[in-house]
This record gives sequence, structure tokens and C-alpha cells, in this order.
Amino acid sequence: LQTARKTSIHFNLICLAFVLGALRYENNANLAPDFEERGNDNPHKNMALQFANTAWWWLIFSLVQFIWNVGFYRRFIVPPLSDRFIDVCSLAKISVIIFDAEYHGWYLHGNAPYPYADDTLSELTRHIMNEHALNRYTGHGL
Repeated sequence: LQTARKTSIHFNLICLAFVLGALRYENNANLAPDFEERGNDNPHKNMALQFANTAWWWLIFSLVQFIWNVGFYRRFIVPPLSDRFIDVCSLAKISVIIFDAEYHGWYLHGNAPYPYADDTLSELTRHIMNEHALNRYTGHGL
């Protein structure tokens, strides 16, 4: 649960390619930066400026994604990761003890109202749809 990423590397790379390539912000790394088309009259780029330019845009895109994911998407759109973990434990019918200190922790009882944990996918889907249609809480997890 703690290793879930809050940013997407693929999204960062696509945005970075768009900003540096299509919007021509790669010219910020020239010795005399400008945004106009220059041809090959100054092909040399300063490596420190090139790294700083790329790192700056990478950090901007990561910060925007982090604010979006933490502030809105994971709070209002998708269920929390802990709830999804509890649902998986319930479907698998396993119980988990999680310790956060030497003598303190939580016991998650993964009990589901289904007769078997090794049921077919169609049967599990039917059980879940029945549970959803009845709008009943079956005590998954805690």
C-alpha cells in the first residue's frame, strides 16, 4: 500500500517530450536562449542548462500530478487503497494481522458471505452483483 505511485512516469515523459520538442522549450538550454527557430547556427547546448531545463519541467509535471492525485482523484473518485486491500482479503477469504508497533496492530478478518474462495469467476461476479443489488453491507474486512 505504501509503494503506490502518486505520479506517472509515462505521463511525465509524454508531457516532457511535448513541451521540449513541440513547444520548443529545449532552446532554453542554448547559450543564448530564445524561442524562435534558429536552424544550425548555434547547435551547442549547455549541458548544465539542459539538465536544469529538463529537471524543472519534470518537477513541474510531477508536482501537478501529485496535487491532482492526492488532492482530488484519490480523495473523491477512487476508493482508498486500504478499502481495496480489505476487499481482496475478503474475496480470498484470508485474515491478516498488521503490526505498526511491537504490541499494537490491526486484525483484518477476510470473511465473505460466499461459500468458497476458489469459486469460478462467473460465480464470484454473480455473488458480487447480488450483494450490490441488495445494497447490503456484509462486513468485509474489519
